[in-house]
Amino acid sequence: MATVKAADAGEKTYVKAEIHYVGWKIMPRTRLTLAGIRNSSHIKTTIDDDFEVKHLVQEWLKLDELKKLSSPVHEDPRLVVDLFDESGKRTTYYASSASLISEDGQRKRSVDRAFRDKFHFAAE
Repeated sequence: MATVKAADAGEKTYVKAEIHYVGWKIMPRTRLTLAGIRNSSHIKTTIDDDFEVKHLVQEWLKLDELKKLSSPVHEDPRLVVDLFDESGKRTTYYASSASLISEDGQRKRSVDRAFRDKFHFAAE
């Protein structure tokens, strides 16, 4: 069990992560949705090791750096990260090429090339 602190969730225990990735440079014909990425992602990775889930949340996603916004934002998703607690409840974050955002659009942080490179699994 990986207990992690996330700015938007207080202290939260996640036991599994699913990462769905379609590519940072993809030019879709229609607007991508989180559900659409889950259903048609080029790459899906599942992490169920406690240490690795904790590392993903704290070191890669850095959820504690998400800032509360005055109004929700929505950007074009390219990466979807679903985190699951012990009861199976899903908490979702997604990334555009510029930001990591909570599913409800209420929290956000900038991402850089180093972040994008961590999730660049295949040539685009």
